[in-house]
Amino acid sequence: MELPIRARVEALVTPALDSATPAEIEAMFGPEMARSLNIVNHDAFDPGQNVYIGQTPAGKRALVNRRYLEADKRIVVGFIEPHFFAGFSGGAKGVIPALASIDTIISIHGFDLIANPLSTWGTVEENPIRCELEAMVAHCPPEFMVNVTLNSDKAITGMFVGDYIQAHRAGCRRSREEAMQPVRSRFPLVITSNSGFPLDQNLYQTIKGISAAARITEPGGTILVASECSDGLPDHGNFGPLMKQGRTPHDILQGIVDLPEEILDQWEAQVYAYLMKEYDIRLFSAMDASTVRACKLGVVGDRVPGVATVVCALDNLCKGSSGQAIQNANLMLGVEETAGLMLAPVYANDFFMDGRIKRVNLRADAPFRTGAESLANFYTPSPATGQMIHEMCHALPRKLHSR
Repeated sequence: MELPIRARVEALVTPALDSATPAEIEAMFGPEMARSLNIVNHDAFDPGQNVYIGQTPAGKRALVNRRYLEADKRIVVGFIEPHFFAGFSGGAKGVIPALASIDTIISIHGFDLIANPLSTWGTVEENPIRCELEAMVAHCPPEFMVNVTLNSDKAITGMFVGDYIQAHRAGCRRSREEAMQPVRSRFPLVITSNSGFPLDQNLYQTIKGISAAARITEPGGTILVASECSDGLPDHGNFGPLMKQGRTPHDILQGIVDLPEEILDQWEAQVYAYLMKEYDIRLFSAMDASTVRACKLGVVGDRVPGVATVVCALDNLCKGSSGQAIQNANLMLGVEETAGLMLAPVYANDFFMDGRIKRVNLRADAPFRTGAESLANFYTPSPATGQMIHEMCHALPRKLHSR
């Protein structure tokens, strides 16, 4: 059945800060709807498109798309998932920042708001960024909201319709149940990704996977992130120059503080700097290693083509949680269950250091510690030159040579 009003429906799309192409619009709406609806790209940079509607109690100015404001009825659509700044996506975020001017977008990503520890995953009522954007949207609220929750296969698990605040809160509760999992304690090592293509196209977006992993990583622990980053940093925008400035994460933060005014993309670099100060973050990607290191991140790479390098925290390896993690990974990958776990140490000798007797143990995979002759294959760095030498076995006790 054709509804006469259909020809008067207009859709505003907000594809990040670029315009959606006709092919992208057709993929989003389907061929029939793309032809019959008047679909308009919102332009955050066009002063003529965005109108001042008021300011928040904190004094932040809100400018919103003129077409949205002039519509007879305003319906906001989107989906709800945990969000690393606003607590959850969806709700008022479908209006601001989605249909806001660039100045308004920058203001709700300001340094102080991002620095607030409550501007994080899963917080709603007390989240300062959520409070600011909802205060802005209160000047131009939608009449109706349609938000959904999705599973990992992108299938709809719930639909939340009605008031853009009340229905959104119900969706947040569902998303928390489906997408967030409590843990009893933090871990010394967390392996994560950015959910694959298209979410792992660049380092800018990869912060989301890292930020989520940091929630369960011990202070000073290691985060390994696999993200292809086929688009690099990317090369355009302010993010790359901000990440490359100075030599430490502190230099990145100081560079942002010293800016004459807040700029686009500074919030992503700000969060990276906070996390790099707290954790050892290493990236497995298609990016050039020198570029990764210039951004103050560690590099994880394959040393042998076709062979993945697995890094684990030595937490009672073979007995504790790290050993169990490798065992589970082996089962999941279809390899030998004990692969990488045959690392029982061989006692070599003792030495005196700092007023204490310290023990020397040698480790090797089982095939490389079958007898005394294997000891010649153990190398150690020379204190004098730093080069690897294999003279350790000369100092070993006779009883070890005879084993």
